[in-house]
This record gives sequence, C-alpha cells and structure tokens, in this order.
Amino acid sequence: MASVLSRIGRVFLAAPFAALVLICVKEMDVDKLIKFEEQVMKVDKGAIKWPGGSLKVFETFYGIEPLDHMWRAASITFAPSSLGYDEIGWWQMMSFLTDLGPMYAVWYLEAARIGNAWSPAYFATLWTFGAQRLGIGTVAPFVYFLSLVFGPTTADIAGSDNFLRTVQTKWVGLLLPLMLVLHNLEVFAAYLSSDLVARHYWIFAWQMSPLWIGIANFVGTLLAGNLFARFPLAQPRLLLTVLCTISAAVWIATLVLAPYSPAELFLPSWETQEDLTLHSRRALQVDQVCAFSACFLWLLCQFVDLCRLGFAGADAFFAAALLPIALACFGPGVAFVVGWCWRERKLAQTRGRNSS
Repeated sequence: MASVLSRIGRVFLAAPFAALVLICVKEMDVDKLIKFEEQVMKVDKGAIKWPGGSLKVFETFYGIEPLDHMWRAASITFAPSSLGYDEIGWWQMMSFLTDLGPMYAVWYLEAARIGNAWSPAYFATLWTFGAQRLGIGTVAPFVYFLSLVFGPTTADIAGSDNFLRTVQTKWVGLLLPLMLVLHNLEVFAAYLSSDLVARHYWIFAWQMSPLWIGIANFVGTLLAGNLFARFPLAQPRLLLTVLCTISAAVWIATLVLAPYSPAELFLPSWETQEDLTLHSRRALQVDQVCAFSACFLWLLCQFVDLCRLGFAGADAFFAAALLPIALACFGPGVAFVVGWCWRERKLAQTRGRNSS
C-alpha cells in the first residue's frame, strides 16, 4: 500500500477536488435556496406559484416529519424544472438526472471491487444518498478526494492479483432492474407525467431512491447473491450498456428537440439571481458542471497514473481525446463510462504485475 509520504503527496494532487467542492457550495448558494423554500412554505402557505398556475406542496409524504421537512424543501428547488414552468431547467434536468444513472452505476461497481473493500469507494450508497441532500456537485469531488488520498492507488490495484481487481458480480445482479425502476422510471415520471401532482409526487419519491437501491441490492445479494451472479444481468457490461443507451437517447433528444443551445441549457450564468426559478436553474446547472468536472478530473488522474506506471502509453492520450467527442455526441454520463471502461481494460491487462 502507499506510504504516508505518498498519501501526503496525493493530498496536494487531490486539491482540485477540494476546490470544486468549495466552488459548488459557494455558487449553489444553499442559504438562498433555503430562503426561497421558506418563502413558499411561510409566505405563500405551501403553494408553489408561477405565471398561470400553482401547486400545493405535500405536507406529508413519508409520515416522518424530519424526512418530510427535508424533502419538502428539495421538492421546491426542483419545482421550476419538474413542473415545467422553467423550460430551460426542464430540458437540463431531464438530461442531468438521466446521466446520474451511469455515474452512480460506476460508483456501485467500484464499491463491488474486492480491492476497494472498506475504502471510501466502498460506501457508494452513502455517497449517492448524500448527493440527494447536498448536491452531487458537492459530494462527487469530495468522494474522489477521499478515494485518491485514502483509497487504494492505481498501483495498488494494478499490482494486485486478479482477485483484488475483480468486481464481484454477485453485487451486480440486482442493480440493473433496481436502477431502471427506482431511478430512471421515477425520473421520467417526475418530468414527463401529464399530471403536475404526479410529477410532484415522483420528485418526492425519487429523493430517497439511492438509499432504497443500496439497501435492496445489499439485502438481495445477501439472500441470493451467488444465484444472481449466474444470470446475464450480473454483467457490468450489460448494466452500463443499458443505462448509457438511455442517457444517450435523452441527450440526443435534448440536442435535437430543445429550442435552446447547449450553452443555454448546461452552462450556468455567473450572475447572481434573486428569483427562485432562475436561482434554482443556476444552482442545478452548477451542480451538474461540478459533478462531471470531478468525474473527468478523476479519470484524468487514473490515466496519468496508468502512464506513469507503464501500463499505458500514447493510447491514453487518444482515450482522453475521445472523451470530449463522446460527451458532445452522447452526453457526460456516457463519456464518463467510456473513460472508466478504458481504465478497466488497462487494469485487466496488467495481470497482477507488481508496481512500486
């Protein structure tokens, strides 16, 4: 494993991830979101209002007041996009939330890698659930910071035997149906339902989905993991292919059908916004930019490590150059998976060589 001095050095290398956390926290301005949420609940008596309509926020959903209070506030932040009265926000969030599927899938697969046991990457359910509350743009760079500093290095993984580098398929067998039902279908229901009350309902329901996915996958695997490992569903390739196909379809549909440019949809205005609709849009755009910036920065670190260790050469530059093309054509979720799969192929080719 890496020495103490090596860990200290990696703290400095991981500093950009800490910077992304600070940028996301500052630019999302959660205090302002809370102010808007309180205005809806207190001044407007729980009614979300927009030109031409209004909707009463659910007073209870889970029947547990701390949970209801927490997600009631989140539902107000998501309201402009989910209810569709912010059209730019609707297009952006449909694509963003769909792209979380491939990202979360990679996190779950990293958690299932034997060599990551009890490292920061092992706690994927904790991180995905935390992202629902704190924002994925805040949590993702934090997770990558911890993984780079305290987790196994590329040298540790590449230099280990096949057993430690293996993703345990028994933990994968349930992930695809769980992700499709508890993530993708709920996101589509929250943004495509013709009934606005139904959209509001599914936004509430989706907030807890990462926790339910993690718990269901853990319990199901404990009960019948060896059985699931024999099924085709237990192949990481199938999981990633299905989720990436959905993400790519939504991304392409957004580029073709949205009456806005990609810059308008996905790049936040850096001007301060004093309106709930505009600030919610800006905050969620910042969330997306910071989350995927962290993902690609982490991939870059992995590519550099593979080159430094002699496991990759000029092909790493071609792989890195492919990512912006994949992003432009199919979206950031697909591009992230493309980069991760290239890393996995390189790790598989190391054949347990010892690394310094």
